[in-house]
Amino acid sequence: MIAIDTNLLVYAHRRDSEWHQEALHLLSELAGGRQLWAIPCRQNGVAELWSADRDLTRFEKIKVRNPLVRPRRG
Repeated sequence: MIAIDTNLLVYAHRRDSEWHQEALHLLSELAGGRQLWAIPCRQNGVAELWSADRDLTRFEKIKVRNPLVRPRRG
């Protein structure tokens, strides 16, 4: 299950955000797909949290990924 951090919802909602189009696209795909997702709730089996907040990486028991930034290919 993927948990969606509030900041991604805000970016998708606010047209003045530099991340608006990307966040809206990602969340639309997620909502229309088959992947399980939720607003953050670790007790409900969340294994991965999508967030643009780098401070969340301090929590070792959950994988945090920023889906708005593409990984660099080396």
